[in-house]
Amino acid sequence: MSSAAEIETYIGPLTKELREASQQLLNAEKAVKAVSDSCIQYADEITQIPLVQKRFEELRGQIVDKDATISNQKIALDVLEQRASDKEQAAKSEVAANRAEKERLQSEKEEILRQREAANERLRAREEKLRVEADNELSRLKGVQDREFIAQRKILERDLEKKEKEQAGKVRKLEATSKKALDTIDELKLQVETQRNELIVMAGKFEDLDKAKDMYKMEKEQLAMKLEDLQKEFSLSSKPLEYYNGEFLKISTKIQAISSQYLARKLSNEEMRNLPAKISASDSAFTSVPLSNSETSLQLRTAHAQRVISDAVYNTVWRHFSSDITSDDLRLSTFIEKMGSAVTKSDGSGRSADVWRAVTVRTLESLSSTETRRQEGILQEAGTAKSFKCREDKLVNLVLSILGSLVDPPSLPQFKADLMDIARDAISVWTSAQSDERTFTINSTLNQENKRDWNVAALDYDSLYADGGPQQVVESKQFTEVFTLFPIIIATKRVQGPKAATGPPGSWPEQDQQALGTEVTLIHNGLGLPQESEMVQRGIEEVEDKKRLRLELDELLVQEMAEKGRGHSRNNSAAVTASGPSSPIQRWSENRRNGHPTEI
Repeated sequence: MSSAAEIETYIGPLTKELREASQQLLNAEKAVKAVSDSCIQYADEITQIPLVQKRFEELRGQIVDKDATISNQKIALDVLEQRASDKEQAAKSEVAANRAEKERLQSEKEEILRQREAANERLRAREEKLRVEADNELSRLKGVQDREFIAQRKILERDLEKKEKEQAGKVRKLEATSKKALDTIDELKLQVETQRNELIVMAGKFEDLDKAKDMYKMEKEQLAMKLEDLQKEFSLSSKPLEYYNGEFLKISTKIQAISSQYLARKLSNEEMRNLPAKISASDSAFTSVPLSNSETSLQLRTAHAQRVISDAVYNTVWRHFSSDITSDDLRLSTFIEKMGSAVTKSDGSGRSADVWRAVTVRTLESLSSTETRRQEGILQEAGTAKSFKCREDKLVNLVLSILGSLVDPPSLPQFKADLMDIARDAISVWTSAQSDERTFTINSTLNQENKRDWNVAALDYDSLYADGGPQQVVESKQFTEVFTLFPIIIATKRVQGPKAATGPPGSWPEQDQQALGTEVTLIHNGLGLPQESEMVQRGIEEVEDKKRLRLELDELLVQEMAEKGRGHSRNNSAAVTASGPSSPIQRWSENRRNGHPTEI
C-alpha cells in the first residue's frame, strides 16, 4: 500500500505536468495553425494587390476625367451665365429702345393729327371761298345767257314773221295749182277705173299662172328632197383611202400586240405536258409548234395566235354582206353574194348592182339591229342570261376555243376585252367598206402567185412595225404552204374608161363606146409565215426532238422496270449508271426522280 501511495505520489505530478504539456502542445498547434491561416490569407491578399492597384489607378483616372468634365461644365456654365447676362442686358436695352421708339411714334402721331386738323381747316376755308366764287360766276353767266337769249328770240321772231308772209304767198299759189290738179285727178280717176277693170281681167289670168308657178316650185322642192333621200338610201358612200389604210393597219397592229402580250409567256411543266394534245385537237396547225419556253416556241405561239385571231376576224366579220343575221349561216352570205354577181352581170354600167348592194347592206344592218333589240327585250322580260350572240361574241368565243388554254388565267378577262375591242374595230371599218362605192376583197390565201401583195413575217415585231407598217423580208425560195397571219386587202373601183373615137370628127360618142374600167388599190399588205421558213422548221425539229426524247424515255423506263423485275438492286443499277457518262434521257430521269423541273 505504501509503495502504491508512493508511486501515486511520484506519478501524480508527472501526470499533471504531462497533461499541461499536452495542453500547451495543443495550444501551440492551434497557434501554428492560426499563423498558417494568417500567412495563407496574407498570401492571397498579396496576390490581390496588383488587381487592387489596377482598380485604384482606374478609379483615379475616372476621378481625373470627372474633374476635367466638372471643370468643363463649370466653364460652360460660366459662359452660359455670361450669355444669359448679355441677353438680359440686350433685352433691357431693346425694351428701352422700344419704349423710346413708341414715345417718338406717339409724338409723331400727335403731330400728324395736328397737321391733318390744320389741313382740314384750310380745306374748309378754301371750299367756302370756291363756293362763293362759283356762285358769283354762275350769276354772271346767267345774266349773259339771259341777254343772249333775248337777242336771239328777237331775231327768231323777225325770221318767223318773214317766213309766215312767204308761206301765205305759197299757199295762194298752191290753192290755184290744187284746183287745176283736182280737175286733172278727176280725169285720171276715170282713166284709172277703166284700167282697173282691165287689170282685174288680167289679174285673173296671172293668178292662175302664179298658182301654177308655186305648185311647180313646191313639186320641184319635194322631188329634190325625194331625190336626196333616194341617193342616201340607194347610193354608196366614198371615204378616202387613207381612212381604210389607217383602220386596217390599226387592227393588224392590235392583233400583233395582244398576240405578243398574252401568248409569248412562260409555261409551267404541267402546261407543257397537257397543252400539246389539247391545242392540236382544236387547231391542227399547232402540231408544228413546240409548247416549251424556248425562243422558237414563244415566237411561233405569237405568230399562230395572230393567225387564229385574223382568221376569226375574216370568217366572222370580213365576209361580203356580213351582219349579225348572216353570221349564223355563211350560206346566206354566199347566196346574197351570188345574187349581187348576177345583178352586176345583167347591168353593164354597174349602177343597178350599186343600188342593189346599198339597199341590201342597209337592210341587213336594219334587220340585225331590230333582231338584237328584240332578243334583248325578250331576255329582259324573261329575266334570263344573254343567249343571242352577235358577231363580237362569236369572234371572241371562236378565238378562245383555240387560244383560251394558252393564255394565263388571270389575264383571260383582259384578253377577252382586247379581243372585243378588235372585233368592234373590224365591224366598224367593214360596215363602212360594205357601204363604199369601192369593192373590198379580203384574200386570206397567201401563195407564190400573189407574193407581191404580202410580206414574210420577220417575227421580230419591234423592228417589224418600227416605221408604222410591216417590213418586207426577202425570201428567194418557193413557198408551198403559207400560214396567213393577216390577209391581203384590196379595193376595186369602177372608173370611166377612155372614150373610143370611132365616129366622124365632131360627132358625139355613143353610149356603148364609153367602156368602164377598174381601178385596183392595195389597201393593206398581207402577212404570212411560210412552212419552209427557218423559224417554222426549227419548231418542227424541236417537236420531233421531243417526240424522240419521249420514245427514248419510254424505252428507258421499260428497261428499268425489266431490270427491277429480274431482281437487280438499286445500288447495282446506280453503280452501272455511274460507270459511264450519263445520257440526256438518264439526266432527265434522275432530275424527275429528284423533283427538279426539266423541259421537254
